[in-house]
Amino acid sequence: MGPGYPVHTLITIAPVASERVRQAPDPPSGPVIDDVVFDRLVADLGAEHIQGVCRVFLANAATGIDAVAVALAAGDVAEVAHATHRLKSSSGFLGARRLVALCADIEARAGADTLEVTPGLEDLLAGELELASAELVRRVGSAAAPDPPGR
Repeated sequence: MGPGYPVHTLITIAPVASERVRQAPDPPSGPVIDDVVFDRLVADLGAEHIQGVCRVFLANAATGIDAVAVALAAGDVAEVAHATHRLKSSSGFLGARRLVALCADIEARAGADTLEVTPGLEDLLAGELELASAELVRRVGSAAAPDPPGR
């Protein structure tokens, strides 16, 4: 908003915008895993190594979600931002696009101190991790499979 908007418009819009920021993050949409990022990672690291990377990611991501839950319960928005940033970074490395988007939303809200403890936030994160986990397991199995003859 800027100059040119009547004061009554700004006063009316501000509470609505503020309430929207305080609502729970929207569930992410789109592909769970970014094909380009994951395929490039497999090409760079090799199928055998990607299995280990995925195992470490999944173990650490579960711990990261626990850290977010503890920080939320304590009302520590700085730690919520920090924990979701770590989870976002590791998710991005593997191309877990939806988990990255959700973490970025939570991190931004926490950083702006507009994140309210919303019931089910941990469940939303855990659900996205579960989707990413299933997709990574499927992809790792495909990456480790030998190419068909003649290919």
